[in-house]
Amino acid sequence: MKIYKGLLLGIICIFTYQFSFAQNYPDRAIRIVVPFSGGSVDVMARLMANKMAESLKQAVIVENRPGAGGNIGAEIVAKSNPDGYTILLDTMGLAIRPALHKKMPFDVNKDFIPVTQLVSVPLILVASNSAPISNVQSLLKYAKEKPGVINYGHAGIGGTLQLAVELFANMGNVKFTGVPYKGDAQITTALLSKEIDIAILPVSTVIQYINTGNLKVIGITSSKRLASLPEIPTISESGLSDYESSSWYSLFVPAKTPDYIVKIIHQEAIRALNTPDTKDKIYAMHQELIGSSQAGFEKKFKSDIEKVSKLIKESGIPIQE
Repeated sequence: MKIYKGLLLGIICIFTYQFSFAQNYPDRAIRIVVPFSGGSVDVMARLMANKMAESLKQAVIVENRPGAGGNIGAEIVAKSNPDGYTILLDTMGLAIRPALHKKMPFDVNKDFIPVTQLVSVPLILVASNSAPISNVQSLLKYAKEKPGVINYGHAGIGGTLQLAVELFANMGNVKFTGVPYKGDAQITTALLSKEIDIAILPVSTVIQYINTGNLKVIGITSSKRLASLPEIPTISESGLSDYESSSWYSLFVPAKTPDYIVKIIHQEAIRALNTPDTKDKIYAMHQELIGSSQAGFEKKFKSDIEKVSKLIKESGIPIQE
């Protein structure tokens, strides 16, 4: 009987300690690490930080740690204390890097806890005004007649933008020639100056040039039309059935972060996403609010890792050192 009472007392003490700790979290500043220097992912991080700070009554600081395609910032979080005070806000690139590099400074499956997918970031396939195409069907037709003649811009080997085009090529049984650039801005300039024929880019990057007629729109990469641009059809409905390729912005914490802290971070992230002004800003950036459950995002993250690995192998994209 004394043993059972001792065990019961121990369990009660553990739960009391956890409840007390959870009640005190956070008691100091939280940092959200963004493994890039700017762009819409940085905008999203600052939106989240401001809203979470208001609710938690603690400072939430955005720390940009770019480099190594996102691995530097991610490594910082992977190796930080699992206490809820260091959060990673990353893109789908975190699911891509393991298949792209021979060696990684961390294990994406073991070193992180996926917290939630914040938003989906649909991309858009656009073409230079000089390209001999006007829609999905004409692009497929021309590419089959002249394999490799159509060239496309991308922002790095194995990046989201390249994989989106290679998925299109694989599904359409066609071949394009990739041309690397430093980033979205350089790709857009190359399209406008007719250096390249097509590219898949974030909608917010090129919408102004679509509206002015300086670029031709071919289709949205998501599975459904964007609420902010309902007049633009998806690639799937335009001739390449079941095509879908979107990026995402999501939150992660280090492995071994206590469940109750993960739940608090998840709860605060969902609260931040669903404030009216945040919803308006997400809509204006042509993104889709998701706010997934922890279990739902964990399942999606693992699935994306597998899908990307398969696509990289099938596309013959070279593995990086």
